[in-house]
Amino acid sequence: MEVELYYNFDDSELLVRKCKLLACDRDTAPIYPDDPGEPHYPLSLISAIEHVCELEADLTSIPPREFVRKRAPDGTLYYKLLYNIGMTFRNTIAFELIFNGKTYETIFAKYA
Repeated sequence: MEVELYYNFDDSELLVRKCKLLACDRDTAPIYPDDPGEPHYPLSLISAIEHVCELEADLTSIPPREFVRKRAPDGTLYYKLLYNIGMTFRNTIAFELIFNGKTYETIFAKYA
């Protein structure tokens, strides 16, 4: 299973991204309460969400020559990086960073 993510950054930013892995065992997954587009949630939907772990993707292993340089409407230069996080189920859950079809073993999971 893979999920596609993107990161816009400039030369001064740290190339480590963090995200939460959440789970829900209901047939229809609720919208997560941190979603700014949905201000009100029934308690039953919020309580159905479980925090599995926090993922940390170290993007420094991706060669900088692979970054796509863009220009914002105000003229500011930045980079846009599209990457995937892969998840496989073995005896445990294994995570991997995938960029342009190449796998980098730079995903770390922190369980609570």
